[in-house]
Parts: sequence; C-alpha cells; structure tokens
Amino acid sequence: MTETRGKTIHVTKDVHDRLTARGKFKDSYNDIIKRLLDDSDFLMELEKERGFDSEGEKTGEEEGSQ
Repeated sequence: MTETRGKTIHVTKDVHDRLTARGKFKDSYNDIIKRLLDDSDFLMELEKERGFDSEGEKTGEEEGSQ
C-alpha cells in the first residue's frame, strides 16, 4: 500500500539534526516522530499507572506518619 504525502512541518536545523540522530537505516522522519510519540505515550501511561500526573507529581493521598 502506498502512503500519500502528508503535511509539511518546519523544524530548526537543531531539531532536524536530533531527529536524524535518532533515525535508523531507511527510517523516514515520519517513522522517527511516530516512534518518539509512541515512546512518550507509553511512558505517560506507565507514570499514570504508578500514580503520577502529567507534570510528574504524585497524585492521591499520601500516607501520613503517626
């Protein structure tokens, strides 16, 4: 199946270089960005399961020492 071209995004040279450094042989920039987003989603879900909010703060009641 052939993918159609999507949107053009503009990034700085620094971001372009960082994306390139994270790429694997024959990766498109779409592949690299998708992998980074998937990793981020996974980490956010893991933090949520461990009781952290989106800012990395612990949620819920903390146990008090008595």
